[in-house]
Amino acid sequence: MTLKQTITVYEAMDSMYASGHRIKELFAPYADVQVDVDTVAGEKGKTDFVKILIPGKNGKTKGSSRSECWTG
Repeated sequence: MTLKQTITVYEAMDSMYASGHRIKELFAPYADVQVDVDTVAGEKGKTDFVKILIPGKNGKTKGSSRSECWTG
């Protein structure tokens, strides 16, 4: 990730309008990236938990086992 993209994500998270769904929108242009947002609400407000999965070309999500990924 370049500095520009890092700053974009940081600013989205640092905003008073931040939400998990806003973060999800940032990754929408990337077809292989999977973003899950779970909102937990309580008496004092709510919190979004965001899970971002960026698959590698030879990782587990592509069907490889961990031992096959390491070449060292």
